[in-house]
Amino acid sequence: MVVLYGISVIVLVRRNNVLVELFESLSIRFLILCQSELMLTPFVHWNTLYLIVPPNNKLITASQGVIYLYIITALYPKINRFLRNHFQEFLLKALLNNPFIWILSVLAIISCVWSETPLVALKGGLVLLGINLVSLYVSACYSWGEIFGFIRWNIAAIAFLSFVVRRRTNAGTTESGGLAGVLPSKNTLGGIMVLGAILWILHTIGNRKHRPISIVMSCVCLLMAVQAKSGGAIFLFIVLLFATLSTRFLKSFRFKHAAVMTSVFLLATTVILFLVFFNLESALGAVGKDLSFTGRSKVWPAVISAASERIWLGYGMFSFWKSWRGLD
Repeated sequence: MVVLYGISVIVLVRRNNVLVELFESLSIRFLILCQSELMLTPFVHWNTLYLIVPPNNKLITASQGVIYLYIITALYPKINRFLRNHFQEFLLKALLNNPFIWILSVLAIISCVWSETPLVALKGGLVLLGINLVSLYVSACYSWGEIFGFIRWNIAAIAFLSFVVRRRTNAGTTESGGLAGVLPSKNTLGGIMVLGAILWILHTIGNRKHRPISIVMSCVCLLMAVQAKSGGAIFLFIVLLFATLSTRFLKSFRFKHAAVMTSVFLLATTVILFLVFFNLESALGAVGKDLSFTGRSKVWPAVISAASERIWLGYGMFSFWKSWRGLD
């Protein structure tokens, strides 16, 4: 029965352009959600990470292949047209505009040569290359506004799910622990909610029609970020909000005045950084941290020592300090 319904959907999608766009949009949202590290079954097993490292459930993880094949089959006519007519053009633009992303993909693949876990490094590089190619297709077919829309609503879904799943982490470092919700840790939830808040604030400013929804979603994301009790997330929010508002503020001036205002902002930022640096302990204490950065600084010497041993090529993708490798 499931197979029959699946074939019916493919037939309908291929015959109707509206359904093609709807199916493709839902597929992109689904893939982004799976990449968000949701700690919910089956989504946690559909993260591409588990195509690289040993999965928690081999059967559910292997079903990713079936899902990807189904999506490609349903969208094959559109994907084929893109490959024949536009792929080379957009790939060339991507290589010229941001070659480092593609160099990183190639470097990750060939890192299997010097990696202590060559198969894992090879799989990691191939998965990264695949993600970059999918991203290239999405960026070619959708505007930045539409892509930001995918991300905004993905973060909104995580926020609402985290209202239901009230899981907390880091109980030893923050009082009662910070809210992690459906994500692995409070810092992960805090960082994503801050990004969501900024994107919804930008949407509030730029789209009057949906302003009430955007304001509500901005408040929801901010509430979740506060409940996560992540000092780094709060700092990131302040920086991003300042950058967002200052950019829009400077656009209202002529070039000469904007240049002067930018210089003033940079000078003020430099002064603030100096004040924070010379009063670092007090600044960290204000967000519930200490000079050890919640114990992180104790690990850094060992990491720096290990990095200095392979300073040029490193250890290979997914080949350094992984829990699944044990104590080796």
